[in-house]
Parts: sequence; structure tokens; C-alpha cells
Amino acid sequence: MHPCVVIHRKRARIEQVTLSIHWALVLLQLYFLPTFQVRVTYFLVSQLFGGFLLAHVVTYNHYSTDKFANKSPILENYPALQLYTTRNMRPGTFIDWLWGGLNYQIEHHLFPTMPRNKLKTVMPMVKDFCAKNKLPYMVDDYFTGWGYAIEQFRNVANIAAKIVNKASA
Repeated sequence: MHPCVVIHRKRARIEQVTLSIHWALVLLQLYFLPTFQVRVTYFLVSQLFGGFLLAHVVTYNHYSTDKFANKSPILENYPALQLYTTRNMRPGTFIDWLWGGLNYQIEHHLFPTMPRNKLKTVMPMVKDFCAKNKLPYMVDDYFTGWGYAIEQFRNVANIAAKIVNKASA
């Protein structure tokens, strides 16, 4: 058996065990809440807030960048694709904590197996690489990034409207 398969199987087993521990702790935590209604409310609010936060992060990081056609040559260049289609949120203590390191989305995409707490460490090296090779390194504050995301939503809506208008004409 190939060594990579063995490593991935070991990691899969570790992931299965740690996920089982996670859900056991969640159930234990729910058990100690006073009523069934409080348990359900707590679980739903925590899961919905976590899902909303994750969707918020993904929307900021990915929908605020240019889109490329299905046959675009950039799709064949993994690093360039990541740099052109991903935006980082400007780092800061609160944002690093709230977004769990996923505000370093460029680094996360270039090095997907790197622990999130190490992404900040490689950020200067990636920025330097991009500057030396005339590649984009998009990092913005919260409102600027969301402005770009809304602009992209407008572009997609305009294209969809043209398609609908053509179809109905």
C-alpha cells in the first residue's frame, strides 16, 4: 500500500475519533442544561450562529473577487487561481479570533493542510512572493471587501437579467 494512503487512513481515523469526542462533549453539555426546551434552543442558536459566521467568512473571502470562465487558462495554474479568486480580511486580534484564522484565506488555500494558527506566520512570505512575481495579493478591511462582494452580486444579477430578457424575448 502506498505510504500516502496509510497516512490519510491514520488521519481519517484520528478525525473520526476527535469528531466522536466533539459530539460526545456537545451531548454531555446539553445533558447538563436544565430543560429540553433550553437544550434545543441552545443547540439551534449555537449551530445557526456558527453556520452564519462561516457563511459570512466564505462570502467575504470568495464572492468579492473576479470570476473566471469554465475554460479559462487560469484554472490550470493552482497558485494563480487561488491568488486571483481569494481575498483576505485585514488581520487583527479580534478578527483573527472571530474568524478562526480563516481571514488568512489566501494562505489557507495555498497551504490547505497548514494549521490555521500558523497561517499568519506565512502571510509575509506569500505577500513577498506575490510582489516579486507581480501577482495580486488582495487584503482589505471589512467594509471594502463587502463592497466588492456586493459589486460582484450586482454583476451576476445583471448577467442573469440579460439571460432572462433574451429568453423571454
